[in-house]
Amino acid sequence: MNNPTNPAAGGLFRDESRAVSFPHWKAVLREEALPPETMVFYERAVLSFLHFCKARRCGASIRVVRAYLAETRIAEAEREALRWFFRRAAGVAPRTGGNDLGDADRPRNRPSQETGTPVPTFHRREVPSAQMEPPPGAADLGRADWERDLIVAARGAHLAWRTETTYREWAARFVVFLKGRPPREARGEDVAEFLSRLAVESRLSPASQKQALNALVFFLEKGLGRVLGKIDFQRAAAKRRAPVVLSREECGRLFGRLEGTWSLMAELMYGTGVRLMELLRLRVQHVDLERGALIVNGGKGDKDRVTVLPAVLRERLEEHLKRLKRLWREDRAEGVPGVWLPEGLGASMRGRASAGSGSGCLRRAG
Repeated sequence: MNNPTNPAAGGLFRDESRAVSFPHWKAVLREEALPPETMVFYERAVLSFLHFCKARRCGASIRVVRAYLAETRIAEAEREALRWFFRRAAGVAPRTGGNDLGDADRPRNRPSQETGTPVPTFHRREVPSAQMEPPPGAADLGRADWERDLIVAARGAHLAWRTETTYREWAARFVVFLKGRPPREARGEDVAEFLSRLAVESRLSPASQKQALNALVFFLEKGLGRVLGKIDFQRAAAKRRAPVVLSREECGRLFGRLEGTWSLMAELMYGTGVRLMELLRLRVQHVDLERGALIVNGGKGDKDRVTVLPAVLRERLEEHLKRLKRLWREDRAEGVPGVWLPEGLGASMRGRASAGSGSGCLRRAG
């Protein structure tokens, strides 16, 4: 087997520092002819690697995966999952039993000998991220019985899509932890042991452990109808850290290094106190320049709120909205598809969806 930390080992890509772009890997994985348990295991292994990349603010590249393998010393089965990820990202048919990651060396500028299709372009600075838009509900009903029951319970409780996704990920990890036992036979003691291991072996934060607890209680009690009773487990140790707060001068220097829409986004986030995803989801109708207010819909906890819009940003926002109006007209003239709409709303507005193509408040950074 090749040394996973040796840069000279064979690989799928000549430039091992190039990050792959594979945003729809979950959908591709669901199409593979794999047993449900293997599919769940692959998904967890890939997610663990992508979280590693995100924590270090780097793309998913061969060089990064070698560092990940050296640091985590994962089992061979998890290596196989990462082989699948990189081979599929390169447009190469999956196979098993090969050497370490990237055992079939192919230049990036030649077509794959197995598929006959060119290897896609990779972006050096792209960081893997979760899918931003939920798939159609009818096309995402789960594969295993336990997952389907969880989805029915989550949608019956009107949980947000991101909450449903998080609960499904924790449930999948718990199913792997059970080592073949049906989740319908799980007891409170199993949940307690799983949560304790998260604190002791994985060193998860209290917030992550609490998230896992909420997900598993919902999964087993609401999804599978189990009665867990009292769950006694080892709590993750809370760590009190002194907050790092930039001075006004430091904030000024930081904003001075940003340009265009990036600068406007940073100052708007700083001045209004909105969270990152709340900022990215802003629409034109959420900005009330006349009253100096910013409306946040579906914030943390799926709650709406109104915050103050800094007066110093009003003129720049007016110019930005005018630019968006011009972009919207260009999109209409070029026949660019409109914005994504939730499937229920999209069905009722089927002929009018394109009217909102330019409604993203911070669309087209530049």
